[in-house]
Amino acid sequence: MSYNYASVPPPRSRGRRRLRQSLFLAAVGVVSGGAVGAAVAVGTSKPTAAAGFKLTKLAAMPAGVTNCDDMTSLGDTDESQTRIPVGDLFVGCSNGVLSNGRGGPPDRKADTSTMLEYTTAGKYVKRWSVANQIAGTAAEPLHRRILMPLDSAANSRLVFVDPRIVGSIAEIQYAYSPNPQSASAARSLHTGGGTQSIVVDSNDDIFVTASHPTRLGATASFKVVLTPPNGPSGEGTAALSPTFSDDATAANGNTGKGKVKLALRQIDANAIVPTSSRRYGGDYVVDDQATRQLVFSGKVTAGKGLTVLTTTLGLNDIRWATSKGGTFYLIRRGTQTPLTKSSLYKVTGPFVKGAAYATTSDGELVRVNLSNGKLTPVVRGLGTSVGLVYVNPDGTVTQLPVNGS
Repeated sequence: MSYNYASVPPPRSRGRRRLRQSLFLAAVGVVSGGAVGAAVAVGTSKPTAAAGFKLTKLAAMPAGVTNCDDMTSLGDTDESQTRIPVGDLFVGCSNGVLSNGRGGPPDRKADTSTMLEYTTAGKYVKRWSVANQIAGTAAEPLHRRILMPLDSAANSRLVFVDPRIVGSIAEIQYAYSPNPQSASAARSLHTGGGTQSIVVDSNDDIFVTASHPTRLGATASFKVVLTPPNGPSGEGTAALSPTFSDDATAANGNTGKGKVKLALRQIDANAIVPTSSRRYGGDYVVDDQATRQLVFSGKVTAGKGLTVLTTTLGLNDIRWATSKGGTFYLIRRGTQTPLTKSSLYKVTGPFVKGAAYATTSDGELVRVNLSNGKLTPVVRGLGTSVGLVYVNPDGTVTQLPVNGS
């Protein structure tokens, strides 16, 4: 089962006005647990899977936990392993906290997010309260901890949680250096906004997206190098360096001819492309909802080797199947008003090794054609679906390297 969405060109005459609106909203911190301009769907319909695929609901999030939209898995590994046991799933839920870390629901005593741990069978394990908005999640298997950027529009920083440790010592804060909001930062690093989606490659290199910029011409994504705190109660430093600019020039991936001038303004997610992918193998990629573009970089730390692919609908999260078959775990976010619960699902079926799959702002899981940007639905009716984890049929997750990291 497949269909092609109507191709609507990105707005041009209204582009500057929409950009100003987006930047203003980000600056005042009125984004509730998601990206500016993201589609809002109640998600009360019953989701359905395409022929050959099976959709299973594993769990509904606990009472009082809402706006779950990020997920990662964590297992034990060492530097020699490329496939690691999947371990448990960790879900980040912002609970309606705004993207500047403030303004949660009035019935909450503090502006706190929640991280939940589940087994891959959907059994609840544990929960953590995290001050401010959880903007993204990623596992760092080498150190067996979860990384979370906080506050995607303003006051942004990193926090690490070690699930093996009980108590406040499990959480360690890292301040960005420089602060991307600071006008004293180098022009390439001064986005005026925060950070959101985060990935860790097989060499333990960390990349985080620049979100909600208040100016164009700065980096679209940061590379992060960590310096731990001096003591258990101290604050570490997350040193930022630029990759490629949000207004860089990229090759046209849809036509294979010519160049495209980027104007990224709503980067929602990032990912690493496995070498098994027929196109862009080993690249680092970000997706921008406002422009419906995937931007691939073959030499990410140098900010070079850029190709842009325009898709027929805005994407939320994107991941690749690293084996034939396997399982995708995904989050159905739900909504804050009216309140609908977030849920954890799994999808099994004939996933294609090396193929890209993504959740969309229309509440679907789709396969992405990396040649022309067209989308083929795998699951429909999820409302607002975000957060993807792929697990190989043998119960492992593949650690992926990044070209030029």
